[in-house]
Amino acid sequence: MMDDLAERIRRFVHEAARVESMVRLLRELVEIPSGSGDAAGLDRVEAVMARVLAAQGFPTSRLPGDVLLARRTGRAGARPVLLVGHLDTVYPPGDLFSGLGATVDAGGRPMLRGPGAVDMKGGLVVLTAALEALAAVGLLEQAPLTVVLNRDEEIGSPASADTIARISRDHALALVLEPGFDLDDGATTVVVARAGLARVEVRVEGAEAHAGNHPERGLSAVATAARMVGPIDALAAPAQDLLVKVCTFHGGHRINQVPGAAVLGIDVRFAASAQWEASRAEIERIAAETADHNPLTGARTRATVAVLGLKPPMARFPEVEPFLGVLLESAAALGLRLVPGRRNGTSDGNHTARAGTPTLDGLGAVGVGMHVSGREAVRTSSLPERAALLALALARLQGGHGD
Repeated sequence: MMDDLAERIRRFVHEAARVESMVRLLRELVEIPSGSGDAAGLDRVEAVMARVLAAQGFPTSRLPGDVLLARRTGRAGARPVLLVGHLDTVYPPGDLFSGLGATVDAGGRPMLRGPGAVDMKGGLVVLTAALEALAAVGLLEQAPLTVVLNRDEEIGSPASADTIARISRDHALALVLEPGFDLDDGATTVVVARAGLARVEVRVEGAEAHAGNHPERGLSAVATAARMVGPIDALAAPAQDLLVKVCTFHGGHRINQVPGAAVLGIDVRFAASAQWEASRAEIERIAAETADHNPLTGARTRATVAVLGLKPPMARFPEVEPFLGVLLESAAALGLRLVPGRRNGTSDGNHTARAGTPTLDGLGAVGVGMHVSGREAVRTSSLPERAALLALALARLQGGHGD
């Protein structure tokens, strides 16, 4: 049975005018290209979010790493909560599909399709609608809330990770607005743990030569690098939540030249840091042992291994369980069902967890087609559903009952 506070929040976010307002904001955000590195587009999306947050009484400021910070202190003694989102998408400026378009999924449910619609501009809409709902029931001023929005999450947050981790240490809980997903049984997901991620590069140096006139003087870096792919991929142990995959391969400059250089890009996802250390050692061993020699010139291929980025796993801390209980109870009060789980994809939740902050993730809009041009879409009904869930959970975390 739905309690009074849950019912008031649910009614507020499901009003037709409120849902229309969410869709308008989503359209405004989606129709601004904001791929990682697109400074002009990111500035525009940030300005929209700063405007919306300011209207809700959250003054904003810019922190190191281009992090937008918005904060309300709330009542003394309340548990501070950090809300984490990002402004960037994976799409280049020209990849706009056709703005935000209406479609339906296989079950006939209305969807809104567009670049970044679910990851995570839909999550930004859920965030703002939840804050509006808290204000509508008289609880926003009580809640000590901090919002951080960065602009480099899709490339691993190289500039913003330390700032987000530092801020999170002052909070009892971090809630991340990455997407949720529909399950076949009608439930949706919430993320309680994420894999760690390492991005590794192997550079192979050989010797260039004319492919027609003097091929015997060359030493193909491509051939050497190609022999590394199978052994590196074989390091994966999916049953132990260890994924290792060579995902990019670049080599050579001209079609008539023996290639003197090749580069492998490797994605490693792991449940425990010890798995990463063992995988790194094995990649270095494979790179060192896979070499070719030119007997005519005496040249040998050389390989170097570099770690381009590293995120530790988002662990499921025991301290997160009470918060998870509040979230699950809030979902049940709204007639929703959440299934906690682990995902191999990473987020800024990895960084808040690294700082020791209990973290729950995947609280944003629900959709499909993440990172797939022309297919990414948010389930329209998930916008008010997730906004009500976030608002009610925040209210219950603070022990609020509303006006």
